Amino acid sequence: MILIADGGSTKCDWRVLDNSGKVLQTITTEGINPMYSESEDLIAALNQSELDKGFQSNINEIYFFGAGCAEGKGRDKMSKFLGSYFNQATKIYVRGDIVGAVYASSSDPCVVAILGTGSHACYFDGEAINFHVPSLGYQILDIGSGNMIGRTLLRHYYLNKLSSELMAKLEESYDVSVDVVKERLYNASESPSSYLASYARFVIENREYESMELILSSCIRQFYDDVLSQYDDVLKKVPLYFIGSVASYCQDIVLDVAIEKGYVVNGFHEKPIDGLVNNVWNLIDLT
Repeated sequence: MILIADGGSTKCDWRVLDNSGKVLQTITTEGINPMYSESEDLIAALNQSELDKGFQSNINEIYFFGAGCAEGKGRDKMSKFLGSYFNQATKIYVRGDIVGAVYASSSDPCVVAILGTGSHACYFDGEAINFHVPSLGYQILDIGSGNMIGRTLLRHYYLNKLSSELMAKLEESYDVSVDVVKERLYNASESPSSYLASYARFVIENREYESMELILSSCIRQFYDDVLSQYDDVLKKVPLYFIGSVASYCQDIVLDVAIEKGYVVNGFHEKPIDGLVNNVWNLIDLT
């Protein structure tokens, strides 16, 4: 059996396939990021899921693409965990979420951008994945991401830049007391990135307010200006694919800016997992 997973900081999608590529089970768990999650958290996430326990000892190939798994300790930690939980697996391939985004999008040269809880971009030349900007997480980069949008909303709230109506709506939807926000950002075990990104939904659901639309457009435009501009030379030649919830829910903004820049957007995928399943035979060749 084959296990494919796309793991973000907010949630993780899993697919169990038989050796012919037929999907046997589809499950979703809480987000899994080895930079924040411990082994017991990962075990709990799977034990509490609807994963057929009969599959656990029959999976022999695993392809996991996730946040925090690009390289180093995060990748090693995830590989070790998967090997212990699925102890019959003889092949375990772990890479960052951007690699999964590429294999979910195209086998031809392209630029792939992630705009979800976090953000990232890369150029795929048809063989190798090339990064012009490193992945440095929510504290430094993640421009245009859900956590940047959420952070901007909170900043506007505490600086009294929101209308009284929006402030009241936000207070009805979230506990924005200072102590609670500080606890969840700095002292809790959860991912701060996921927590900040949870506020992006409020911004997207209230786009009829000019201030909310401005937050979205400015964050997405900054992603183009600061990140995708680094790929400008190739974007004049190859298509652009977007992965992630922010891009999917804000396609109109994404497309408008792309037209301004002269880029061709070939597709959006809120979740890359389906593309990964469709391209499973390309994954088999990965080493």
